[in-house]
Amino acid sequence: MKIKLIALLFTISLTNLLHSDDLMNPTSYSKDLYQIPILDGTYSEDVTHPDEFLGFGIGERVAAPWQITSALKTWSNESNRIKVIEYARTHEDRPLH
Repeated sequence: MKIKLIALLFTISLTNLLHSDDLMNPTSYSKDLYQIPILDGTYSEDVTHPDEFLGFGIGERVAAPWQITSALKTWSNESNRIKVIEYARTHEDRPLH
């Protein structure tokens, strides 16, 4: 009985792990939702545009937590208008800013 329970839990965990990337896929695309571009405007050339390091446009898909952290750190190093402070960590040991 105990072995069956462990095998079941292992199977469920493995299934969740294998399909976790499916959650990152968009259910719709920004071009279908927005009539005008998102973040369209005049911005400082010294600050990296998100498209450059995310690998996709704003609103095209969900950014992974590590990508958001990377973006915040990049912008904090490039501009004196942002200060990133980690105030806690998630149960998965990801930083909260």
